[in-house]
Amino acid sequence: MTASGTDASKRPAPLTIDPATDEIRRGMVESTTVLDGSLTASVAMLTGLSPERIEELGGVGDWA
Repeated sequence: MTASGTDASKRPAPLTIDPATDEIRRGMVESTTVLDGSLTASVAMLTGLSPERIEELGGVGDWA
């Protein structure tokens, strides 16, 4: 027991975030800031092309 009368072995372990989990979380946050609900934004994110370049190539049409 410690001086405060608690057993140190019964304390919860400190919360740690796996680096891969943190990387996934950051990617999700970044993706949601890029997406605006349009098909062009989705294609831009998936392809790495800018929305302007997609339009130069003929655009993507509509969701319907």
